[in-house]
Amino acid sequence: MRTLLQTTIELTRAQLKARYRNTIAGLVWVILNPLIMFGAQAVAFKHILKIDIDEYYLYLVCGLTPWIFLIMTIQMTTPVLLHSGPLLKSFKINPLVLIFSHVADNFLNFLFAFAVMYLPIQLMYSPPSWSILLAIFPMLLLIIGISSICTTLSLLQVFYRDVNYVVTFVTGVIFFVTPIFFSEVMVPDTYRWLFDYHVPYLYIKAFRACFYQFDMTFFLIALSKATLATIVLLGIASFTWKRNKNELYLRV
Repeated sequence: MRTLLQTTIELTRAQLKARYRNTIAGLVWVILNPLIMFGAQAVAFKHILKIDIDEYYLYLVCGLTPWIFLIMTIQMTTPVLLHSGPLLKSFKINPLVLIFSHVADNFLNFLFAFAVMYLPIQLMYSPPSWSILLAIFPMLLLIIGISSICTTLSLLQVFYRDVNYVVTFVTGVIFFVTPIFFSEVMVPDTYRWLFDYHVPYLYIKAFRACFYQFDMTFFLIALSKATLATIVLLGIASFTWKRNKNELYLRV
């Protein structure tokens, strides 16, 4: 475990350095994508469609940035084992390191982008609350959950080469049924129960609860649902990995 952790940290550091080497803007690129998406959606949904949500900019940024982290990480990591076949066969390296380093890389970028975007918007409304300290819990669940999803999908991509296409299509569609730019209460009661099984939203909901109109009861419920989802995802990933890891090297 110690070797796995150390190798992941070293590879993550190398990826961060390589990503911004010889770039003019450097870390500006980290916030450029979420900033443009935030600006476009804020104009479209707040000022054109007139969605009525209190402190809408804060609501949007607390949902949009973790969503971007989730989706970008899944899309980037799904093909990583398949594309790293020569590396895995040439060097004695745990394949999980390749997955975890991508998750860690994107998570650090997410933290930076969120901090830069969140603080000015929060100060528009009021000073930050102590509840933001609780965000460490949903973020920990988010890391474990996304690592589990990426492990499962990346392994499946080795055996079924069209998984990446399915992931790209599904993540594109699922954005419009995720309460990021709209509120869950806008959905009819008939369909609202589906959000209890909407895994990305369970993480977003627990994370957003720490920053937007904090309520302890609401936060604990959201956190418990995200915890249950994480346990299920971790179990699926562990089962899938143990069952197929030996055949991995024959397929890449």
